[in-house]
Amino acid sequence: GATGATGKTGTGKTGATGKTGVTGPTGATGATGATGSNGVQSYIISNQDVPVSGVTLSVPAITQNVIDNGVVLVYFSATGITGPWYTLPYSNINTTISLVSVGVGHVTLISTTYQRGLYFKIVVKI
Repeated sequence: GATGATGKTGTGKTGATGKTGVTGPTGATGATGATGSNGVQSYIISNQDVPVSGVTLSVPAITQNVIDNGVVLVYFSATGITGPWYTLPYSNINTTISLVSVGVGHVTLISTTYQRGLYFKIVVKI
């Protein structure tokens, strides 16, 4: 004879969750890796004025190798070394503070309004 139609699929209640199994043994500690050199140097320059004509700040870690292969980041704070720190360029209402240039041993900054007593954090990475 002919095969009958397939019946409805039934659904039963989900069973209870089983107990958590025993924790396995801790594996062996791996060997200590070599001490790395991240090549990052950071400088804080305190109580620095930034006139409209600009200012050049000395940063000895900026070498030609950094210029060619690295990165220089500049942050500023108006309240001190504990921050908050703001990245350059910074713009707020009538004031913009910008990084104009990076050269061997220095960065040059400029502001649209005369700024007094700022803190700058310059991070150099090769």
